[in-house]
Amino acid sequence: MSLLAGLLIPAGTLAFMGYLQVTLGTALFLRTQAAWARSLAPPWAGILLSLRHAASPAYRVALRALNGLDLSFLALFLLLLVLGVRRLPRSYTAYAAVVWLAILLNPATGAAQPLALMSVSRFGLTVFPSFITLALVARHEGVDRLVLSLFVALLSLCTVIFVRGYWIA
Repeated sequence: MSLLAGLLIPAGTLAFMGYLQVTLGTALFLRTQAAWARSLAPPWAGILLSLRHAASPAYRVALRALNGLDLSFLALFLLLLVLGVRRLPRSYTAYAAVVWLAILLNPATGAAQPLALMSVSRFGLTVFPSFITLALVARHEGVDRLVLSLFVALLSLCTVIFVRGYWIA
């Protein structure tokens, strides 16, 4: 029975690829990422490009803020990955590491795309072990207050960015 359940995962992926083939003419969903200037790159490429953009004086203030937000989310999620190594089952940590590797292997490195780590905050929402780790770490009252304060500030910042007409995820 567990073998059958395990086979449902690749079967779902193959069904989705068949749908893409019929509707778009290509079964490889990674090709569709080219519309957002995403391409396969070493996992550090997007991080280095984002840091380079952050240091550039030619970078607009709004883009610098969005870039900083993406870098901050990535740093937070990677910190939670490291903190989860001793707190979570190995399977959860392995899942989180593989998902983050997949995210970092596909940055937006095209010349027309100024945000190499765009959508990293949205992608990070799928890494459920990070939130389990956050809950375990925030059991301490001081950490809980810090997390709540930080998240209220982030909610306020993201609301302002969204109201100003920028895409934040």
